[in-house]
Amino acid sequence: MEAISLTSNAQLAEEGMRLLRELLTEQISECYPKLPSQGVQALQDYLCSADVLSSVASQMGLEPLVLRTGLGLEVEPPLMVDTLLAILASVENPAELCKRYILIELSGKDVFDVWHPLEVSHMLNSILQGQNLPAYEPRLIADAGRNTLEAVFYVAVYSDKKFLGKGAGETQAAAIDMAVRDALKRQFGVTRAMRSPFEIAVMKSFRERNAGLTA
Repeated sequence: MEAISLTSNAQLAEEGMRLLRELLTEQISECYPKLPSQGVQALQDYLCSADVLSSVASQMGLEPLVLRTGLGLEVEPPLMVDTLLAILASVENPAELCKRYILIELSGKDVFDVWHPLEVSHMLNSILQGQNLPAYEPRLIADAGRNTLEAVFYVAVYSDKKFLGKGAGETQAAAIDMAVRDALKRQFGVTRAMRSPFEIAVMKSFRERNAGLTA
């Protein structure tokens, strides 16, 4: 067979990455309207990582469609990523493709497992100051196994007698840190009890697709 004249998709892939970051910034902000910009950036970086994008490309079944030299050769992850990005830059509705195949990778994930904010105490107090509330106060609400190797402390944080969050840890300091992080999750609307509009839509779509199926 005559060799097919092909050109590299590298330029399309670069355009795809630029477009992907733009779309994700918009879609993540829509899903988590209370999340600060650094949190949005962390989620965006996670979804744009080579591990996530190569996994998405594999799930989409792109590997057999990628042209490469030789037979029986595995497609390297960077090529899978570039292929997905090139497709994103080529389709008629890239926003829908991004939402269906890439944004959905956040489903079921704890935002704080992806975003690891530093100086959480300062962050929480800054938020409280902006709400004209005093700095938070930690209170020990329960403990078990004190002075043993299996000690557990339960701490809640309050501001002006208003409950903000709670957490547990092997030490009081660790429990306070967890309580502060829980308070931040509540402030940003990213707790499991406060599902984002994105997750609500995903669950609704799942129920509709599986209507009539038994457990």
